[in-house]
Amino acid sequence: MNRRGKVYGNDEFAAFYRRIVRAFMRRVGDGDIEGLAELVNLANDAELAAGEAARQLVQQGYSWADVGKVLGTSRQAAHKRFSRAVAS
Repeated sequence: MNRRGKVYGNDEFAAFYRRIVRAFMRRVGDGDIEGLAELVNLANDAELAAGEAARQLVQQGYSWADVGKVLGTSRQAAHKRFSRAVAS
């Protein structure tokens, strides 16, 4: 399905991101109530970034069905979730 060839390092980058988010969650959960808003903002940023990436993939020739397939959802659900997302 990849039209450009394999992109190396994404698995490691995603694992690093997950470790950071879990560490942030633990810090907030340990009493940093002010950090909760930033943690929620981080989640929102990730959703916007995923939407922007999905839209860029569609612009590069992937279909919404391709996007839905990798996410384990339908073409319609992928389009509804991500077609309007714009990362800032």
